[in-house]
Amino acid sequence: MAILITAIVTIAAASAGAISPGPTKMATPSSYQLTHMSWEMETFIHYSITTYTGSQDGHQDPALFAPDPKTLNVSQWVEAAKSMGSKVVVLTAKHEAGFCLWPSKYSDFTIAHSKTVPDRDLVREFVDACRAQDMLPGLYFTFGAHDAAKANQTDIQVAQMEELTTQYGFIYYWWFDHHNNDPGHVAIDKVVRKNLPGSVMLGPDSWVTGDESGAADYPLYYAVNTTDGTDHARPNISLGPWDEGGFPYGAQFKSWEESCSFFDGCHPWFCCGTVPTPSQAMTLWESTWGRGANLILNIPPNTSGVVEDSLVAASAQFGRDRIARYGTPLAETTGDASAPIELAIPTGHGVQRVLLAELSLPTVGQLVANYTLEAYESGTWNNLSLGPEVCAFKTQGRCGGMTIGVRKVDSFSPPLSSFVSKLRLNITRTVCPTCPPANLSFKAF
Repeated sequence: MAILITAIVTIAAASAGAISPGPTKMATPSSYQLTHMSWEMETFIHYSITTYTGSQDGHQDPALFAPDPKTLNVSQWVEAAKSMGSKVVVLTAKHEAGFCLWPSKYSDFTIAHSKTVPDRDLVREFVDACRAQDMLPGLYFTFGAHDAAKANQTDIQVAQMEELTTQYGFIYYWWFDHHNNDPGHVAIDKVVRKNLPGSVMLGPDSWVTGDESGAADYPLYYAVNTTDGTDHARPNISLGPWDEGGFPYGAQFKSWEESCSFFDGCHPWFCCGTVPTPSQAMTLWESTWGRGANLILNIPPNTSGVVEDSLVAASAQFGRDRIARYGTPLAETTGDASAPIELAIPTGHGVQRVLLAELSLPTVGQLVANYTLEAYESGTWNNLSLGPEVCAFKTQGRCGGMTIGVRKVDSFSPPLSSFVSKLRLNITRTVCPTCPPANLSFKAF
């Protein structure tokens, strides 16, 4: 906690206009990271032997994976994800236990040994269903408990990744749980870059924030310093408050996402739990996407091999609510941070939310460290409360006034007065005093 307080005080005390000292060049995103950030919303499908046994043990009888072949419906999973508005769907091809949803030649712990569906390949069915519905397939892959004690564990993972990267067409996203800079993960990273060079990977390209809480860290910086200075490694947690929220002057860049199961408390990962209300779902969205991270939301099938009706309905409602809230702005403009940016508001509308973005981030990196918003009413500019500057770890809700990055939502409840005719954005601090001023998007809803 002392480290956190020290870092915050240092930033707060910095001279107006820039955090000092600052570099002359900021970390910028790769093409992989730009692709990842453009997705915004992703869906997880957690389905494995654990669905039937509740266990992550790697030495279970694979025959216990026993879905009813008449009800198992992979296309329904993808349809539910699409209704949510996701662009990418990620299936747990090989989850913690090490059970493979495809008939891998390099394991005896696979769907080929299922009692009920030994002739099916769910990875094949999944990628086919994604392409049929214009969705982008992704796969979750982890080393798994089944192979953990084997002397040739890395060889097995590499061989299985060769299968997955050469037999199923293009896979857009690889979700490598527990990724680190160990030889095994570095080896499978190289397999992906060799066979599918356009694929995005959790680890080298993106990383997780918020610790499965439904709340991204804030402030959120995309620059990081990894533990060994390579893209394979994780952000350096010794940097205190910046461990899962980046580091302003980091040498590497990570695009962030928060993972959450679509149940109260973001858990369990396997079916099922209490589905959140529409209001709770939107709070989740604005506490993740609204702070500049992607959201990957899990909708796990049940033992019948289908996503339950309540979860299907909640997914579709979530998709509709997001469009209704952020589809068409009341007003929008762009400008650079060298001067205040004003936004005219149509007469008679009470603004409920503001959406900001650093449009220049792809070329010059993330620059904004502090900002304020003002409302003009009856001839007077008034400062708007954005909530606390720093969000408590794993806490949903309002906070703002520091980073903007890819996007930042600030909400107002009750809405601003319908007599507010203008809003004004002021960038009060930057992390790079010698960089060109940030180019910003400014929208009101």
